[in-house]
Amino acid sequence: MKKLARLLLAVSLVVFLAGIARVAQEAEPAGAKMTRAAATFVANLSGDQKAKATFDFEDKERINWHFVPLQKEKMSTRKGLHPAPVPTATKKRPPS
Repeated sequence: MKKLARLLLAVSLVVFLAGIARVAQEAEPAGAKMTRAAATFVANLSGDQKAKATFDFEDKERINWHFVPLQKEKMSTRKGLHPAPVPTATKKRPPS
């Protein structure tokens, strides 16, 4: 009886681990998701927007990014494609 219980436990463990391995294989890595999202973004830009939003690999602007926005006179100091300002009438204020 103990041998049967051990065998069932071992088989159950193998099946469980195989299931985990299968799920891990199907999950797409974050880097691949980001690459696909960036490629989709660039593909949907017009020619003018694409010229502003992309940089050559050797361009110094490529490494000019920060976690906090750098601004000069309420405009970003970074070159490239900037989002259009949101009209004040469309901004929603949080409830007080």
